[in-house]
Amino acid sequence: MQESFALATEEQNEMLGEILGFTKHIHSEWQKASLELAKLSEMQNELDEMKKLLQKEKEEPVLSAK
Repeated sequence: MQESFALATEEQNEMLGEILGFTKHIHSEWQKASLELAKLSEMQNELDEMKKLLQKEKEEPVLSAK
């Protein structure tokens, strides 16, 4: 009986180790995704600003000297 209990405990420990490893992996991937999202958001803001500048140039006539 003690042997089967020890075996069950060992199996539980192995399973917990696998779960912890998987959790660490998921956390790492989540951090990478969050960083990538922040970069993409920054790029989107820059593109929006560029669009505004282009629109402003279309709306404001440029005077040229002849």
